[in-house]
Amino acid sequence: MPRSKVQAIKDLAHRTLADLPTLEALETMSDESVIKALIDVKGVGRWSAQMVLMFQLKRLDVLPKDDLGLRAAIRDCYNLDTLPDTATVEEIAQQWKPYRTVATWYLWQTRSQAAKELLRAWS
Repeated sequence: MPRSKVQAIKDLAHRTLADLPTLEALETMSDESVIKALIDVKGVGRWSAQMVLMFQLKRLDVLPKDDLGLRAAIRDCYNLDTLPDTATVEEIAQQWKPYRTVATWYLWQTRSQAAKELLRAWS
């Protein structure tokens, strides 16, 4: 395991015992407060914190606007010539509120399906 990963795991363990909010506490916090609490942990960035919001805390209106898979899916589904920047992702995603997490899941699935079809074509 790379040294940076070991350090990140140790920091997470230390922070869990010291000052990181419990899952129960995170459930009562706003999305931005959860993100701020989690990105203080070494190796945890905004995207990782958003994944906690989406998959662990089951928040329905999270938009991981920097996610390359989401951006690629938006490009394909909206017939854009290039990957949309984060401002474009936010603009398009306004119509998905308050279910941007759900829209993201579906868009990710379009990428997964495209990958399966591509692999099938190569077989």
